[in-house]
Amino acid sequence: MHTRTLTLSAEQEQFVQEESQREGFESTTEYLLDLIDKERDRKYMRDMILEGIRSGKPVELDMSGYLDLGKILDEEAKKWESGQ
Repeated sequence: MHTRTLTLSAEQEQFVQEESQREGFESTTEYLLDLIDKERDRKYMRDMILEGIRSGKPVELDMSGYLDLGKILDEEAKKWESGQ
């Protein structure tokens, strides 16, 4: 793990402290790391949505197609979580 020093204004520091306490984090570091993870997840989802939009003409799914899509999404999530 790497160490990084971060300088915050008094207002930013107060915000981070209040939010980390309000959300139940044990430290402000845990809160900031969670924000980074959420931003990474948000960007990943945005990229996946854009990829879907750009992939071609939409098709209607029946229930079996929906279930197949769920399996594909589960597999993609596992790949993403393992860093592939």
